[in-house]
Amino acid sequence: MVNSVNLKACTAGSQLSEIRAETAGGPDKVVSSEKGVSLDQAQEAAVSNSRLFEAGVSMMILDDPGQIGRVFDDYGAKLASVLTPLFADGDKACNEPDAVVFNGKPMALRDVFRSTLVSPLTSPASDQIGRKTTSGGSGEDWIRTQLSSPLMREQGGELKYADQKGGNDLLTKIKAASSFGTTVWQLLNDKTHGEKNGAALRDMLAPLGGSQSRDCVARFDEFKSRTRTERFDDAVSRMRSERPLQVDYQVDYSSAGDHGLGFGRVAVTAHDAENQPALDALLGHDPDKGQRYANINGVPRQGAPIESDPGKLPTRPFTMSRAEVENLPEAYAKLQFGDKGGFQELLKQHEFPHGTGVNRWQPYGTFATESNLRGLPSAGAQSGGTCDTLLALHTLSDEGIYNRPDIVEPATLGVAAFMNFGAYHTFAETIPIGMSVANDDDEYNPSSGTASAYGEALQKQGKLQDLPGYAAAELTAPTHTNLQHDALYDRLANLVGQHAGAGIAGHVADLSEAHKSTLEALRSEHPELRETPQIQTTRLELGQIGQNV
Repeated sequence: MVNSVNLKACTAGSQLSEIRAETAGGPDKVVSSEKGVSLDQAQEAAVSNSRLFEAGVSMMILDDPGQIGRVFDDYGAKLASVLTPLFADGDKACNEPDAVVFNGKPMALRDVFRSTLVSPLTSPASDQIGRKTTSGGSGEDWIRTQLSSPLMREQGGELKYADQKGGNDLLTKIKAASSFGTTVWQLLNDKTHGEKNGAALRDMLAPLGGSQSRDCVARFDEFKSRTRTERFDDAVSRMRSERPLQVDYQVDYSSAGDHGLGFGRVAVTAHDAENQPALDALLGHDPDKGQRYANINGVPRQGAPIESDPGKLPTRPFTMSRAEVENLPEAYAKLQFGDKGGFQELLKQHEFPHGTGVNRWQPYGTFATESNLRGLPSAGAQSGGTCDTLLALHTLSDEGIYNRPDIVEPATLGVAAFMNFGAYHTFAETIPIGMSVANDDDEYNPSSGTASAYGEALQKQGKLQDLPGYAAAELTAPTHTNLQHDALYDRLANLVGQHAGAGIAGHVADLSEAHKSTLEALRSEHPELRETPQIQTTRLELGQIGQNV
């Protein structure tokens, strides 16, 4: 029997108020609100099982990335080839003091990238994974060396890490690409200054010598129309709020976009102006020194699942709480990863002081709710950082990356492991985005209850009448995420087998079996988990439905 769940996303204007689930013969049940998604004990156990699986696979990818590392070697070298002259040549047109307008301020382009790319990776106040951990030396020189130094080498017919290279170096290259893509997005998405900023980016990309400089704005427009669409940033789907800070003064919430911090509701503004300097210091925000919220992921927050010692960053990676790690299901407790030991030992080997996304965000939109109800974890809603990294590759690539699974699939696996390591995003929030690009899809739409923007465009152009009726109906029907989540982990395991190091295939198979056997044990105890739910979400204004639940 199909397990169907009907959700009502209750909105007030464009803002999400809460999500309710229909119940058999009874009142609707609130399953999500600003406090997060509400799960029962069985549902939470299913999500916990998936957290463990994702952590295990991510560790495998970081330890033996194979072709994943080669892709980021290639694009790291491309990024180094444009950053090196950008930082060295003050006479470049893009380095005029007013070459671009960034966050409302005229700036030289190299100063923008010093703020958005160099500082997060090299500032002593940074809490980012992949950051510079040694003291002294030029941050710009360190980044250039990291990006241009190969991670991988051929060894016995396989790609292995080069001497003195490892997972942290891969994280650095992924973070640098993500920061580059974030900056490109912010510069070109400026409705007032996008054309001016585009001219500066073309000058910056000229050293690549190919079509990148000429086509960078056109590629941005393509990416915005197919992947990072308005549907992607739909507030009802992607809504999240920061967990409250542990401070003794009032902090007001505001839009993350107003501060160049992506999407959601953020706590970066003190209610009383006299407390703003202390709040800025806590968050690592000092624009005069080129620091922009460098510690925003690491500050203590109420209800954070990953604990840390007072005054120190959390060291445990991934999204699990201490209780989950200390009470592993039997199938995970039995796992052995060669000379690296068991699951807990492997986690210990990957510890790294860093700010964690899951400690920061409470996602409660339709995407997070639907993921959780299907037994998939969430950490920050559909991943803007994944989009940023893919946009970076699209910008730097010789001919773009759509319909290039040889580039996009391994890159997506690397990004997914990066995001999971930092507890920024989960596999459901990352993998489907990359697969949409690799498959050359017309549009990635994670926002249930909305129609395809591509279908709407065809309708406006009068082209739907040329299509068969079933195709026209499909293009104009409300979207749902069932197919995006369907067999996600099986598809992931196949991709890992194609692109990651050959040495981890057996371990990934063992992790898959541990996940499946743990889920089967849960289903035996909780029959309601036996069928993954097919979810249909309808959007309704609060005034359209009864207020009682």
